[in-house]
Amino acid sequence: MGSVMAVEESAGSYVSSSSCEGSRKELPSNESSSSSRSRRGLFEGLFIGVEDKCKDDTVGVPTPKSLQDTVAWTPNVSMWGLSDRQLPLFEQMVVMSLTCWPSIVKPTTKGVMWRLIVCVSLLCCSSEAQVTCRNENGAAVDWFIMYKFPNIKDKFTGLEYLYIDSTGASVTKNVKPINHQTGVLANTLAPMFRPIKQMPDNFGFISYSDQPPGAQANSDWFGHSKGVVMIDKTNWLSTGVWLVHSTPQFPFRREANNFYPQSGISKAQTFLCVTFKYDQFPTIGAHLHSIRAYPFDYDVPFGFHQDLPYLMTIINWRQNPPPIDPINCQFLRSNAGNGFYIFAKNQSPDVEVGDLYLDIANGMQSNVYVQSWPTLGDKSYCPANGYKIENIKSVKTDWGIWQSGNDHSKWCIATDQNKPLTCIGDVNRAQSQYKRSGGALCIWNEQVRTMFYGLINNYEACP
Repeated sequence: MGSVMAVEESAGSYVSSSSCEGSRKELPSNESSSSSRSRRGLFEGLFIGVEDKCKDDTVGVPTPKSLQDTVAWTPNVSMWGLSDRQLPLFEQMVVMSLTCWPSIVKPTTKGVMWRLIVCVSLLCCSSEAQVTCRNENGAAVDWFIMYKFPNIKDKFTGLEYLYIDSTGASVTKNVKPINHQTGVLANTLAPMFRPIKQMPDNFGFISYSDQPPGAQANSDWFGHSKGVVMIDKTNWLSTGVWLVHSTPQFPFRREANNFYPQSGISKAQTFLCVTFKYDQFPTIGAHLHSIRAYPFDYDVPFGFHQDLPYLMTIINWRQNPPPIDPINCQFLRSNAGNGFYIFAKNQSPDVEVGDLYLDIANGMQSNVYVQSWPTLGDKSYCPANGYKIENIKSVKTDWGIWQSGNDHSKWCIATDQNKPLTCIGDVNRAQSQYKRSGGALCIWNEQVRTMFYGLINNYEACP
């Protein structure tokens, strides 16, 4: 393989060779071991635009050390109706409101109050109306992963799942079923649960799948991939969501009580949702174009066309054929600054060219364990020289074990414990799919890798 190529720090940069492990040193820690770190990350993501606008301003306004110090200038905080989770953010917003935006109003009591109103408005809009990944309670999170159980008699209903997200909390089992109208997926997809005519001009979405509801994408043309992209472009705080998954016919309908397909209950499935800033979606769009994603339901208003041209190439696929050689490895930063890789595979019947998971192994310079839909002829890849791909045979949880034949998910982890990489993929390790396009979205996070490593019950080991 070629030498390691470091990824530039700028968002959406990419690696020209198949190896992108060298960019690891650029990644911030993905662990959120304390609530203060989580609050700081959200605050920084929320106000980076204001900081840029105001960093050169100076004003002699006294800065309060805490929310309590501003009581003399503000009415009772309870009037704002803020939750305990929002109060620390509000405190930081007060501090910024008193040290920034001097050109808006003079530093008087009335001016301070106006700034506070602006801050609270931004907080409410960004936390409640923002297009973002959401947890079971509807709270915004930077990312989450769900691993749905299969339907096995006397063991699982097929609606349970394991859940982990960016808050750093322990892995949990669901309270609400995966198809619940106020569950994780429904909360996240809520912005698109309405007729297209009622959607605002600053919101766009694309649902793509090789197995859409009631149809089948042409396998000679389209890649084997499934996901949802939702984007808001209201202002500089705007974010969007990229949800990569393995479930056919999902979303079944854009309705809170009918979005999860009955056909998606029988097998185990995976979902990886990441919240990205608006400026990351040109790279995401280019990736989806290169893997030949099939758009089966979408609405992309005209205002997005100039900023995100690749979204239009995905929709207008007849006029915009994808590149012959996709960019194999690219790097993205989430809204909170966490690092993610995206891989796009080549099309070839040759395992050394067409196997997505060999691309990932070469890119990260590590052997990998892979869970994908099993086929009889596709064994673990065990070369005398080079990285190995070892197929997982069964998965274990605290609630029971299932075989790979009950699992439609596609995921892999690096065997090297010093490279905490976990990828949620589009394609299986199957000869029939080496010839098709596809990709993977990968997270560099020790807690996530530890979770998935602990799920491996047995695998087909290389000698």
